[in-house]
Amino acid sequence: ISNTVTLALPERIFRFCHKDVHIIQKWTPGGKGGTDIGFGASVYDSSIILSNFIETHTEIVKGKTVLELGCGPGLNSIVAAIAEASFVYCTDGDEMSVGLAEENFKSNSGVIPLGTRYATKRLLWNNEKEMEEAIAANNESTFNVIIASDITACPYLDGVIALTETILYLLDSDGVFYLTYQHRHKSEEMFFDVMRRSFIIHELPRGFIHPDFQSNTSWLIKRAFIQVSPVSAFGSPRFHKV
Repeated sequence: ISNTVTLALPERIFRFCHKDVHIIQKWTPGGKGGTDIGFGASVYDSSIILSNFIETHTEIVKGKTVLELGCGPGLNSIVAAIAEASFVYCTDGDEMSVGLAEENFKSNSGVIPLGTRYATKRLLWNNEKEMEEAIAANNESTFNVIIASDITACPYLDGVIALTETILYLLDSDGVFYLTYQHRHKSEEMFFDVMRRSFIIHELPRGFIHPDFQSNTSWLIKRAFIQVSPVSAFGSPRFHKV
């Protein structure tokens, strides 16, 4: 379980999929944890929960194209690559986080299966140019799976809508979005209210959460599917690039 001591460590070692994963951290005490946008320079518990979920359910990523939103130092994307995703597109809106994730991918190249494709890139939510770059990187296709941890605590409706539109734009029509987070703010419910306009959302049973975190009921894993006839968060019919 993370705390102020572990968040500030220059490096942490995690064990996932029978591999040691070395994660460089660059936390600073300046109020945002080391990044401009906020808190992307260290591994937080929701990321550990998501990586454990991927480890224990490798079928959700194996052989599939995976996009991570809000990657921070890149742990979840690296574990997805170790779990044999065919392509991992690891993104954050913060350039420093993207650079840190790239550094961590390179330092873990020895435990990632040979030939696994990955990219680390900036992706600002609902930025059409950067979303099109993601699709181009994925052989002009949307993604089978989108993963994220702790990206829901956005107090602004515009940000919530931008995040929802990004998921809707980049996820396959039959794809799945997996999210882990700790319930902290009422703004998270605003995110799910907007998501429900276009997605069917399920909360997974607590047994899917790593035993170290099960006793704290604020930790959650949710999965979402696009509705058969989705409407975008703006109320317009869903546009999907093909």
